[in-house]
Amino acid sequence: MFDTRTANRVSVGHVGPTSVSQWVVRMFDRLGEWADAHQQRHALALLDDELLRDIGIDRATAQTEIQKPFWRA
Repeated sequence: MFDTRTANRVSVGHVGPTSVSQWVVRMFDRLGEWADAHQQRHALALLDDELLRDIGIDRATAQTEIQKPFWRA
């Protein structure tokens, strides 16, 4: 026989208001991280070789970083 007391305590896959709001906050955080990465790579692309040397990287290293998609760290 099916025990409803046990079934009511198990809520597999239930998404409550708290978990939805946490998910939304995490998504906005992630979008912010992606926007920051995009902006930093764009700024890196604008630096000349002398400024790149000042921060300790060469043009090839900068190009490798610049060509990464925005979602990659």
